[in-house]
Amino acid sequence: MHYQLIAILLLAAVTNGREFELLNSRSIVIDDSVSSNLLNETSFFRSDVECLSWCNLKLCVAVVVNDTSKVCQMAVINDESTGQPGPNGSHVTRQLGSPNDFAVRVWKAEDFEAQLKSKAPISDVVFKNSSTGRSGLVQNYTINSTGCYRIQAYGAAGGSTTVVNLGVRPGYGAYAAVNYNLTAGAVLKIVVGQAGENVSFPVGAGGGGGSFVYIDGDTYPILVAGGGGAMSGFTPGMDGNNATSGTSAYNSADTYSGAGGTNGAAGSFGSQFVTNMTVSCGGPGAGWNGAANKCGYNKPGGGGLSRSGGWLGGLRNPISCSNVAGNGGFGGGGAGGGCAASNKFGAGGGGGGYSGGGAGSKSNSGGGGGGSYCSSGGGGCVMVAGANAERHGRVLLRRMGDTCA
Repeated sequence: MHYQLIAILLLAAVTNGREFELLNSRSIVIDDSVSSNLLNETSFFRSDVECLSWCNLKLCVAVVVNDTSKVCQMAVINDESTGQPGPNGSHVTRQLGSPNDFAVRVWKAEDFEAQLKSKAPISDVVFKNSSTGRSGLVQNYTINSTGCYRIQAYGAAGGSTTVVNLGVRPGYGAYAAVNYNLTAGAVLKIVVGQAGENVSFPVGAGGGGGSFVYIDGDTYPILVAGGGGAMSGFTPGMDGNNATSGTSAYNSADTYSGAGGTNGAAGSFGSQFVTNMTVSCGGPGAGWNGAANKCGYNKPGGGGLSRSGGWLGGLRNPISCSNVAGNGGFGGGGAGGGCAASNKFGAGGGGGGYSGGGAGSKSNSGGGGGGSYCSSGGGGCVMVAGANAERHGRVLLRRMGDTCA
């Protein structure tokens, strides 16, 4: 009862409304997931009141009062929530007090758990591909704390052909990042791009899906990282782009090469077609504002789909044959063209993105890469072409502080 009375007096006299609880266990543990320090004071030690008063000034979370050693030991949590790490050696498990030592009293601040949570080191929430191939899920994430968030996205790679080991590769997905102010309760829609399907020579592989972060109903997305274009025969796919436009299919100077989309539009296919009926077009990648069309000539690959189509990858031509073209990856990647059993060579599919990658209309025409996008809301925009050497995309989310500068 004596110490319970002290607690009541402390509340009124020295803690300015901050309460401390006397623990019957005479012990408390702070684990190594947070950065902590211990402060030992002896010069002023005369009572629990003085020790707790000093603790309140230091914003400590727990106090050990030792009558034998006449030491007031205070535990302070270092704030790592802004990304600044605590001192070296501060991530250790600490046991304050001892259950068997009747000379100690341990006090815990009422906000002990809240401080441990609020000052813990920040960590990324990571979103990975929900499946493989052309189908996937739009993932939802509800923001539980208003603040400035660092959002990072990686687009997916285009598909490969069997000649990839000859030093030719598909287009890699782009990287994009931005700072953005989000309000508690906001629901993010997150599309993690999936790699386009691999194929055997000589048909076209599928374009890689873009990765998107947005809020339903908004005119513009928050962030997009473009997907890479697919290989075709001996030609590479083009990397996801570090600009809002998609890139043209390989080779861009060729009239058989489809242009990348601009201003959020899907990519296109080449303006000229091979007339001997042995080649089929690849499917262009989708853009933020719409799905891609297919060329309608010679068993082409389907274009990638956008928001209204659930971000599905383009569908390869449904003909039954031994070496089919590759479907586009979830996130709007275009399908490859061709069917070997029908003597149809094919172009690679374009990558999905803010603006879609273009597709070719002849063999040995790799798909174009999808465009990337950063919202201007919070600054810190970074876009890097072809930065994702992994096949599938990913999205990372981290709270940085109360507001973006």
